[in-house]
Amino acid sequence: MTPTPDIAKRISEIMTDMAKEQEELEAISLFIDNIEQASFRQMSGSASSARNRRKKSKSPSTEEGKSIEEEKKGYERRRAEKQEKIRLMWLKINQLQEEAKKI
Repeated sequence: MTPTPDIAKRISEIMTDMAKEQEELEAISLFIDNIEQASFRQMSGSASSARNRRKKSKSPSTEEGKSIEEEKKGYERRRAEKQEKIRLMWLKINQLQEEAKKI
């Protein structure tokens, strides 16, 4: 059965919003991947100069590493929120489709 115009419009709006959320999710995932690669390069580069830093109480790379990890955790949290938002949108679409079947 074809959904009513109101339900079809609502489904279309949700699909548009979901496409935007999906784009943002992909951008966040790409950024997290880049953070991981940058962190790995930083660790590889800092390993070669580890002996020079052993006498220092705090090294700048350690502080940077913390901020990179904190930033990564923040983006992972945002990614999880986006995934949940998309999941809820799919549930709403399914609910609207079921409602359209009853009409």
